[in-house]
Amino acid sequence: MLKKLTYDEIPKIKGIIEDNIKRCGVESRTNADYCIATAQLGVINDSASVWVDDLKDPTCLLFVSNFRNLVLNEKTTIINSIFVRDENDPNLKDKVKRMFKTAESYAKANGSDAIMGASWVYNGAKSIQSLWKSNGYKKQEIHNVKHLK
Repeated sequence: MLKKLTYDEIPKIKGIIEDNIKRCGVESRTNADYCIATAQLGVINDSASVWVDDLKDPTCLLFVSNFRNLVLNEKTTIINSIFVRDENDPNLKDKVKRMFKTAESYAKANGSDAIMGASWVYNGAKSIQSLWKSNGYKKQEIHNVKHLK
């Protein structure tokens, strides 16, 4: 079971956020303090939620947010981060499946028309495309990014 975090609990997961940023290789583009502040803002205005498996020693992290798609006129939930600290965890598939189900339940409860997610494959981060596919997600768009800094 995943624990949905309150505003005050979010700073307590700084370590797993730092691990996520490091593993994705995006240290030059963000930091844990920014992620914490953004998550807290989303929780305050009821546009985002954060879950972990254990607040004292989290091994997995889920961060989702809602937005209105400007082109398709759909309310969409986006999985901003799905992260398991130990890639060799024997319960990895179960944890990931539980995070997807949690995100999908959240999306349905918030009246979303769709749920989407992206995987950072940046600076050598491992692709999790097979996990998306095995949980019923289909590639719909390809984003091409050029960093200007």
